[in-house]
Amino acid sequence: MAGRHLSTSAMRPRNLLTLADMSIPELDALLQRAADFKKTYKTHIQKSAAFEHTLQDKTIALIFSKRSTRTRVASESSTALLGGHPMFLAPSDIQLGVNESLLDSAYVISSMVDGIMARVGGHDEIETLARYSQVPVINALSSRFHPTQILADLLTMLETISEPGAPLKPLSALSGLKVSWVGDSNNILNDMLVTYPRLGMDLSVAAPKGDAYAPDPVVFDLMNKGLAAEKSDQPQGAVEWIHDPYQAVRDADYIVTDTWISMGDEASKEQRLIDFNGFQVTESLAKQGGAKPDWKFLHCLPRKSQEVDDDVFYGARSLVFPEAENRKCGFTPQFEGLEKLYKDYKDRGFTILGFPCNQFAHQDPENDDGISNFCMVNYGVSFPIMAKSDVNGANANEVFKFLKHEKPGLLGLEAIKWNFTKFLVDKEGNVVSRYSPTTKPESIAADIEKLLK
Repeated sequence: MAGRHLSTSAMRPRNLLTLADMSIPELDALLQRAADFKKTYKTHIQKSAAFEHTLQDKTIALIFSKRSTRTRVASESSTALLGGHPMFLAPSDIQLGVNESLLDSAYVISSMVDGIMARVGGHDEIETLARYSQVPVINALSSRFHPTQILADLLTMLETISEPGAPLKPLSALSGLKVSWVGDSNNILNDMLVTYPRLGMDLSVAAPKGDAYAPDPVVFDLMNKGLAAEKSDQPQGAVEWIHDPYQAVRDADYIVTDTWISMGDEASKEQRLIDFNGFQVTESLAKQGGAKPDWKFLHCLPRKSQEVDDDVFYGARSLVFPEAENRKCGFTPQFEGLEKLYKDYKDRGFTILGFPCNQFAHQDPENDDGISNFCMVNYGVSFPIMAKSDVNGANANEVFKFLKHEKPGLLGLEAIKWNFTKFLVDKEGNVVSRYSPTTKPESIAADIEKLLK
């Protein structure tokens, strides 16, 4: 560390505080690279060995002054996958904001690490950190912007419109599509505003009336500057800001919402719930408003039921779980646990039947042989994998019609919410239990034991 020194020279590191900091070609290249990484990760058993360790012997400080699930898991695991060391720094771990200023912390921390990813409160905090840091700073969330979430959304949209198994389409393929935002005027919307119109995407915003939900003039100024800087022949999307959700979703390809009560807004929760009356995303809202028949739904999570109902959130339109992973299916490692259950109990009259389904964000696009080979090669699956079929809708597999009728899910809803929903059936054909996609196979072992006694 002798080579490190406090400096404010002109040779500043490149930071990412908002997607307004990136050109369209840079965004396109980044997303193509992300798609390649994701494909590699999903198709290699030895995950780490499949990647170039571009962060080898490097330490990335993860400064999180606000709690997080997806961002923390994604940042720690990705840093490690690329050979680096993620150093998680919560408020209780360091002196930041207690006995040490943000400026001093920026000097000290950046002198000992190779990069910083920070999840902060006010946007001025991330700006100060970036101004005085000697290493690159990535904004993992601030009060004004949330660039990593919009990168995840863009990747999810491109995956949705790309042909299964084909390379990811370029960003230009999103030009002409319409995104409808039904919700609060917040950091996620702000990064949409400075990004989507530059890509030729139309953005319709429905937010309640009142100063608390008014557009941020700093963001609109940045949006207009970004549009002005693009080439004259580059298609530009239109932006409208209204207060009627039904009007906003007209002709929408994607409907997006987020929490109505962000961290720091808890004191105004009751008033906000009143202000957002009628803003819940539902099939009825989309149909009455005139959204396109094949519209899709996005939400950055965590979600509360008043923002979007279960039919949409867990339905076939929802892209929320692939969206979260982008920040194939995040549950595929469960194949290992299922195979272990099969081997442990098959000699006692137990079997597992796998039913591939492509109704959830097109995560099983391969033919039957391709799916079977994927399961066998990557996870050693030896239990029977059935032909691909639907599990929801008019063409649902008869087996799943029976299973869903016998064991409906949360709130009595029969629809399968996502891949890796599991059912346990006894020797007489009675459906004993239904398990959510998040239920790990090993936790079902005790129930299997009871049935086999």
